[in-house]
Amino acid sequence: MDAKEQADGEKRVMTLVFTQLEDLGLGRPTTTTKAGYEKMKQTVCQCLAGVEAAALAELCDWAQAHPGGPNKDRVPIGLKLLERAREISPPDTKAAPSPLMQSIFRADLGRRAIREGWSVELLKWVRARPAGERKWPGGYTQDQIKQQAYEPRRRLGDIELRLSEGRAVSDDEAAFRDRRLAALRECEDIAAQGVEA
Repeated sequence: MDAKEQADGEKRVMTLVFTQLEDLGLGRPTTTTKAGYEKMKQTVCQCLAGVEAAALAELCDWAQAHPGGPNKDRVPIGLKLLERAREISPPDTKAAPSPLMQSIFRADLGRRAIREGWSVELLKWVRARPAGERKWPGGYTQDQIKQQAYEPRRRLGDIELRLSEGRAVSDDEAAFRDRRLAALRECEDIAAQGVEA
């Protein structure tokens, strides 16, 4: 999803979910300030930008049937909306990489991770970010990611060495090698897409 598609998607979420709910008279959640509510809407719109209009209409219908607040006259909180959206339209794990993924993997950080063999763990870190969070890993976090990658890197190196020497590896090791190499290729593909974008 490029920047224009992201922006168009965010507008679609705002129109089909929040504007409709507010037009019906639902107010901001009682637990948020006005500024907090605007931030919540922005985060939900960012997270659901890739969701189809039909699924957003279903989400809006659900929110109308399950309003928040003690008097049931409030827009549900963002977390509830995101949880329900995931049930209506489960995320496609094979979907195009996010702009954040592309930015990280086309930058020196991603290139270094690919070169040094810890890109798989870096990708897992990016995918595990809370919805809407767009920050890069700092130095300490990068050290932790590299530490998590140590054992898989060592294991893959050991398997590759034995194969190069013509020695046998177990089915479990062969399956691990296939999964690891596929994950490493995925990181390289994301980096290539980022360059072309």
